[in-house]
Amino acid sequence: MSLTIRHKRGSTWHYVQFAALTDREDQLLDMTGVVIKSQIRNGSVLVAELVCEWESEVDQLFTHFYGDTRAWPVGKLTRDVRFEWPGGEVTYLDTEYVEIEDSVTKVTP
Repeated sequence: MSLTIRHKRGSTWHYVQFAALTDREDQLLDMTGVVIKSQIRNGSVLVAELVCEWESEVDQLFTHFYGDTRAWPVGKLTRDVRFEWPGGEVTYLDTEYVEIEDSVTKVTP
């Protein structure tokens, strides 16, 4: 785990990511029909099931989204991304850290 994403608790989680999955000739794989799933966890405890959608299956750009993060715990969490091909093959991206920080600015409704 090398990458750390810093995120303020209470902010909408919305990121665009590049999958960077290649074949033996180092060409990007066409991700047409591939299903994306991603979760954020605190140890073994599920914090969020992210909504993942392709922006471009050919260019391997996808978004992951989660609306209300106010209940997420402050501290270091983990996240990875799972791809499942139509034939059942599964690939994961490297696990990343997600550092959740408390927001400084507080607004009372």
